[in-house]
Amino acid sequence: MLTGAALLFLTAAYAQTNSTTISQPGVGNGASVSQSGQNQEVTISQPGDDNSVITSQTSVYQQRIFVDQNGNGNAADLKQDDNAGPGNVIRVEQNGNGGSANVDQSSSYTESSRAVIRQNGENHTGNINQLGAVESEARIKQGGAGAGSTATINQSGYFLDAELRQRGELNEATVTQEGVSHSADVEQIGDRNTAQITQYGEVQNEAYVQQLGNRNRVNALQDGGNHDINLLQDGNRNEALFRQRGDNMNAYVDQIGNRNDVAVYQRGNDNDTYIAQDGNNLSAEVFQQNRNNLADINQTGRDHNAGVDQSGRNQYVNIVQGGSVENEAYVIQTGRNNDAYVDQRGANHDVNLTQNGTGSGNYASFRQRGDNMNATATQTGEENYFELRQNGTNGYVTIEQNGEGNVIEGLNGPLSPTRQIGDGHSMNLLQTGVEGLIQIEQTGSGHSATVIQNNNP
Repeated sequence: MLTGAALLFLTAAYAQTNSTTISQPGVGNGASVSQSGQNQEVTISQPGDDNSVITSQTSVYQQRIFVDQNGNGNAADLKQDDNAGPGNVIRVEQNGNGGSANVDQSSSYTESSRAVIRQNGENHTGNINQLGAVESEARIKQGGAGAGSTATINQSGYFLDAELRQRGELNEATVTQEGVSHSADVEQIGDRNTAQITQYGEVQNEAYVQQLGNRNRVNALQDGGNHDINLLQDGNRNEALFRQRGDNMNAYVDQIGNRNDVAVYQRGNDNDTYIAQDGNNLSAEVFQQNRNNLADINQTGRDHNAGVDQSGRNQYVNIVQGGSVENEAYVIQTGRNNDAYVDQRGANHDVNLTQNGTGSGNYASFRQRGDNMNATATQTGEENYFELRQNGTNGYVTIEQNGEGNVIEGLNGPLSPTRQIGDGHSMNLLQTGVEGLIQIEQTGSGHSATVIQNNNP
């Protein structure tokens, strides 16, 4: 093998078009190929166990590497660099168990390159590096009935795509991208999978994650601006954590299953979060800072928890909880000109709102339909509005407003009353400040209402 490798190296040094083909059936074989020049191509086939491949290509022209390994414990270490491309290709096929593939297409002039790793079996490791690349793509696909495979893609540059596909148990997927206009796409089908995505850059990075199975987890960080992340989790005990820093960020979450969790942290302006959950024991929290942010949460089922914490100006919250019983929602808004809408249907639901700080012009609207509903709201500042309607029995409302020109009224427009329709409702309203307005209406029997207005400037 040493003689063959030396001959291959000498041929590559003097030819403008280099081509190497190696076939090594058996166990414990090794192949090492180094090429420099123009239009390079390496094709290696190794059927058997514990085989290894090391290749290196250096050129300003197109480079191609193709490796097929069938067996257990095989390894491939493949590299293309130094002003490579355009149109470089590395493809690795590994069938068996315990394989490892490391691909490096890193150069400040790597353009239109493609790296593909396909691994079938158990306990594989796949790694792709594309640093300083332009309009390039990296793809890893791991499948099989077993467990323990990991996949990692690292990219930096412009207009890059990363794709990971995993089937099995206990898999791990990691994507790190730095630069402009990248896309990361992760699909995991199986149990106990994890996915971590990190994207740094100025504009237009996108992340897509789909997990079908049990006990999946996601951790994503996007830093820059104009980034999107989309998540679909269909299964049990899923978790998601998003952190987005910058302006014009969007987060979309769709969870179907039991005991799922999601938390989204956004810091910047004009950021949006949309969460849809369909199942049992789900919880969702959104934290947003600065201006013009939006949080929308829609939950169906029972035992849900939804919470939004916003600080800044011109923030918007919409929470809809439908289903049977015992859902909870909370909203905290600090600043001015913030809006909060909560709609709950079923029974035994709770909602708690706080709009405070030096805010003014805040608006809150609650609608609850069902029995044993509880609503609590505190507004501090000037010219804040609160609207409420409860339909059902045994509803309980507590509203406190502190400041000037605050209003408590109904959902049917200005000067319409806050309403409780049904039987056995209770309402406690407190306004402290001048020029306050309260209008209430209770329809049915067994109601109680307490109104206190302290017109202190």
